Amino acid sequence: MTKNGKVKPQNKKMHTVAYVISVIVAIALAVISYLLYKTVIGMNIIPERYTNILMYALIGFNAFFALIAVIPGVSTLNKTLQIVICSFVAAALMVVNVKIPDYLGRFERMFNTVPEEGTLLMSVYALSDSEKIQSVQDLAEAKIGVLEDKNSEYLDYSYKVISRELNGDSIEPVSYDSVYSLAEDLYNGQLDAILMNQTYASFIADNADFSGFNYKTRIIYTIAHKIQLSYETEQVGNIINEPFIIAVSGNDSWDYSEMNPSTNISRSDVNMLVVVNPTTKKILIVSIPRDSYVAIGGDTSAMDKLTHSTIYGIDTWERTINNLLGIKINYFVRMNFQSLVNVVDALGGIEIDNPYFMQFGLDRFNRTTGQKEYMYFWFNEGRITINGDEALGYVRERKSLKNGDMDRIQHQAIVIKGLVDKVTQVSVITKISDLLKAIDGTFITDINTNQIFALVQMQLDDMASWDISSYSLNGSTAQRTSYAMGNTTQRTEEKTVIKEVTDYENPILDENGEPVLDADGNPTYGTKKVEETETITIEPTYYSVVILNNSSITEAQQKIREIMNP
Repeated sequence: MTKNGKVKPQNKKMHTVAYVISVIVAIALAVISYLLYKTVIGMNIIPERYTNILMYALIGFNAFFALIAVIPGVSTLNKTLQIVICSFVAAALMVVNVKIPDYLGRFERMFNTVPEEGTLLMSVYALSDSEKIQSVQDLAEAKIGVLEDKNSEYLDYSYKVISRELNGDSIEPVSYDSVYSLAEDLYNGQLDAILMNQTYASFIADNADFSGFNYKTRIIYTIAHKIQLSYETEQVGNIINEPFIIAVSGNDSWDYSEMNPSTNISRSDVNMLVVVNPTTKKILIVSIPRDSYVAIGGDTSAMDKLTHSTIYGIDTWERTINNLLGIKINYFVRMNFQSLVNVVDALGGIEIDNPYFMQFGLDRFNRTTGQKEYMYFWFNEGRITINGDEALGYVRERKSLKNGDMDRIQHQAIVIKGLVDKVTQVSVITKISDLLKAIDGTFITDINTNQIFALVQMQLDDMASWDISSYSLNGSTAQRTSYAMGNTTQRTEEKTVIKEVTDYENPILDENGEPVLDADGNPTYGTKKVEETETITIEPTYYSVVILNNSSITEAQQKIREIMNP
């Protein structure tokens, strides 16, 4: 300003520039604020009262800085501050505006529609050191063992595909009733190869007598069968008003492909029901022992361990549980061990109520090296915080526990409760990025995004605490046959055996063509191999199972009804 009170031309020019820039920045902030508000509204997750608060906050913030921008008498310094603050806030809102759709997109991709068509893999296995069977072309006239009653609907097509590879030559299938008999005769040379569903390979390898199956054999050829998939779930009409049941299946594989219902899937080592009443805010976690002896798919002629039911498809597993407890499952979730580790770590750990002190050691999968390694665990009694690896060890261990698998399924329920407690806290919003990365591709479910959004909106709206209880079915151990493994009844079988006998028709001759005599002057004879038919009695093969107590089943049904129909 000059001595006569006039504003210097350069200062006036600076003030004009600041005025113009501040107006432009204020307008830009208003536009970005509006776009953010529209994005938040479009999410359909945030309750209306919170979106209203956001709207009023944005209006007030923008109005305040707009006044600073448009009032001419505001000093250049204040307008400069307004420019800096508005620019910073606008940049921050722009980042948020970009991140929200990105997070939503990633989240929605995790809940893709479960497939209606899948692939079942039938593979030919031969011994790794077999000189006779090196490729599919060596299968002509080979003796190939098959599980006729387990894979009958896929064998005819498999034979045709293999025959086509052999230019019309056929193979010699030999029917077996037991998967272990199949492997045994492959080992002892009675069979050149075996043709079976790939899922059975893990069953064989889990048997102590065939623990090296995966490296003692190799896959010669694989036939892919297209199959139609179905599911036994019956979704509710309104997930925030109607009680519903989620069936949780967990397997002990680190391979995510084994979770996929569109391909061969492994056994279910974790079998749980999460019964939810969104109106009363009650959750019941029902744990079912993996070795429970049940009617597979509700068929009493197909009795087996519950863990084996998933090899016939997710729908068979669901139907088995529905039949066992007289319920109707509404949704399913299938996950594996790595899913649990990732989620717990993304949440920053979870708190659990551990009923007693434990210490033990287990193999764990090192995600950095890709190798298994041994890890020691110890858990103090009481309220403790555990990370992902500890949570995994906690739900896996059974050998050191007093009641074995019965205690393990209680531990699984404890960890699920800890997870539910953590994800229903408001603070989980700050971990959303890590959580999305953790669960991406690690689970399969038929719960859709709209239902998830509705539940999230409900929880944000009322911020209610949930009453979470658990119940574990129990029973006693016994020895029973397995429908999946075969050999369930005693039977007789004609079996051709090769024996070495004395060849009395052809005495041993010396170099002059004369019989070689023994010490008593009698001719000596060599041996020859002959085939003889023997009738053998094959006893059923028995496995350790859990026979559920009827009272335990009745109590579980009652507890489920109390949640579903309070």
